[in-house]
Amino acid sequence: MIVRDNLEYYQRAITNIGLTGNHAFAKGKYELDWKLSPSLVNVDEPDIKTTGFDNFDGQPLIRPAVGAEVSRIYRYLDEISYNGRVDFVYNFKVKGLDSKLKTGLYATFKERDFEIYNYLFQPRNQTTLGINGDPDKIFLIKMFGLKKIQMEFI
Repeated sequence: MIVRDNLEYYQRAITNIGLTGNHAFAKGKYELDWKLSPSLVNVDEPDIKTTGFDNFDGQPLIRPAVGAEVSRIYRYLDEISYNGRVDFVYNFKVKGLDSKLKTGLYATFKERDFEIYNYLFQPRNQTTLGINGDPDKIFLIKMFGLKKIQMEFI
């Protein structure tokens, strides 16, 4: 039986601004409507920790081959998108009847920047590490034989 722990932290932000305009020219003979809507999206998932233990003969072990693995994922996404449209109306008369000619344009532009860092932890000699099925012990600094871990993202 595999026992899993999942610990996630994330921040998400969406910012949107809607700009519109309606203009009439030549006493209403020509109409111009426009809309512009820029959107900014930021998704920051600085730490997703997944821990799986396989209870093999009563002892919890990390065994990636059966799906009992330990991983840490760091994800970042920045997106900006622009949506815009312009509509033009020409009002005229045909044989005394009111008529309209309508045309328009629509455009979308998107740009994304994202990073995903995925780390898998595959220990050897698990019984000597003293983890004993406690997911909090896996990423202790002393488990790596270090005094301090510093990560920098560029």
